[in-house]
Amino acid sequence: MHDYGIPTEAVRMVLALGVIISILVYERWRLTGGAAVVAGYLGIFMDRPLYVVTTVLLAIGTYLLVQRFIARRMFLYGRRRLIVMVTVGMVLQFVTGMIAFLTARDITWLVGLYGVGFVLPGLIAQDMERQGVRLTVLTVLATSALTFLFLRNILAIKHNLPIYWNSIAFEDKTILYSYHTQFLIPAVVLSVIVSAVLFEWVQIRSGGFLTAGYLALFVLQPLHLIFIVVVGVLVYFVVTRFLMHKTPIFGRTKFAMMVLTGLVLTWGLEVLTAQVTGNLFVPFAGFSVISPMIAALIANDGERQGLRRTLVGVATCTLIVFIAVKSVDLLVLG
Repeated sequence: MHDYGIPTEAVRMVLALGVIISILVYERWRLTGGAAVVAGYLGIFMDRPLYVVTTVLLAIGTYLLVQRFIARRMFLYGRRRLIVMVTVGMVLQFVTGMIAFLTARDITWLVGLYGVGFVLPGLIAQDMERQGVRLTVLTVLATSALTFLFLRNILAIKHNLPIYWNSIAFEDKTILYSYHTQFLIPAVVLSVIVSAVLFEWVQIRSGGFLTAGYLALFVLQPLHLIFIVVVGVLVYFVVTRFLMHKTPIFGRTKFAMMVLTGLVLTWGLEVLTAQVTGNLFVPFAGFSVISPMIAALIANDGERQGLRRTLVGVATCTLIVFIAVKSVDLLVLG
């Protein structure tokens, strides 16, 4: 699990605030800073500016590479352009990560962010193509800084809460993952590629680009997979059968509602699970920050194409990524 420098529950609250702030900015000024999750993730790191600078520079580099080289050699549009942006951004992160590894110095900021942070450069670059570099960077920095200010207040409030309010053992459990976490970045890259190919071939979405890479971590621990699928289905029903009937939400706003609902339901079910099992079962242990996002991505694709097709896509991509990464894992690490 990546060390965000703050408790997991605070990270989740900041992500929720980032989503709300991003949507308010979009509704008022029609300005976007990548995606609804960008402000929250970068807001966590605003007191470590090298992480933020690295992510923004990677986004600019991604935008320039795609716009000036790749887009001139192949026809890019819609989802295909987003896939290319995300993939190029992740490749650039991999390159900077290799620089950090080869120099053997403590320059972890070169690796960029963790979890959903893998795709932030690509998401930000996508909006640079739509509204320009300057406006996008300003929006990213402004929404992230505002989220960071709220984060300071959240931590101050949390410090004064009763201890039992923070009783979920998010990261204290030891779990045997299905493959070594050293292969997480290659697994996520492969997840992006496999999900893109599946959509191109049979028009089936797979719960977002990252989902298969993370679900593959828990293939040998099926209770975790069942938990996240159940949450995803619940998010789908709450948003599509209730929220969308009560108010006209669509596009970015709809996805933001998916993320917020995912955060609430994931957290609530984790509390219930902790009470029932006495913290013996911690869903998505070690990756509790990203689990609400995965549930939201599954629900979002379910709304687009139906739950059954989405779950088939999720299962297919997860199985392919698991087999491929586990095979390399066994060959390299044994």
